[in-house]
Amino acid sequence: MVHMFDATYRIERDLKGALAAFDPKRIPSGEVGRLISSLSRIERLSAAAKTMAASVAAEAHVFTSETD
Repeated sequence: MVHMFDATYRIERDLKGALAAFDPKRIPSGEVGRLISSLSRIERLSAAAKTMAASVAAEAHVFTSETD
């Protein structure tokens, strides 16, 4: 079983790596819609997970920083 935080760290690392090499001008016109849809799903899933975790953090009085 993969813990959520292990998966989150892996996804973050993979996405950062992909973004470092990302050149939007090289997206085939037939694929750009699928890419945007996929990124939107990732965004919604991330927001849902963040909301669920934030409720636990609020109960524990844990605060996070958005800085790296």
